[in-house]
Amino acid sequence: MQNSNTPPPTHPMSLSALLLRRFTLRHWRQAPRHTLLLLLILALGIAVFVSVRLANQAAVASFRNFTDVITRQSDLVVSAPAGDLPETVLGDMRQALTGLGVQLIPVFETTATRPRLGDDQTIATRETF
Repeated sequence: MQNSNTPPPTHPMSLSALLLRRFTLRHWRQAPRHTLLLLLILALGIAVFVSVRLANQAAVASFRNFTDVITRQSDLVVSAPAGDLPETVLGDMRQALTGLGVQLIPVFETTATRPRLGDDQTIATRETF
């Protein structure tokens, strides 16, 4: 049995709707210019945040592209499975890739040492490059 003085139980959704109507909507109706100004400030803040993030991402991407151009690392390296790669292969590959916008640049790798300064220096005692 319920006491006649206790209010009926309310649903949580109706309570939140009541609070929204009592506090927020009442303020919006009483001060529409103030509410509009707050919404404008919020929209401007979000727009500035997004634009700064986009500008930052564009600057980082531009710097990354610049460093890639400076370092000019190759996308693909062709090497012989054993021994040296014959020089004639380079000409054949250039003919096969004509018109595709591909540049083939030969890279020669070897080891070298500084010249001997005296007869007592051997290869193992000099700096190797």
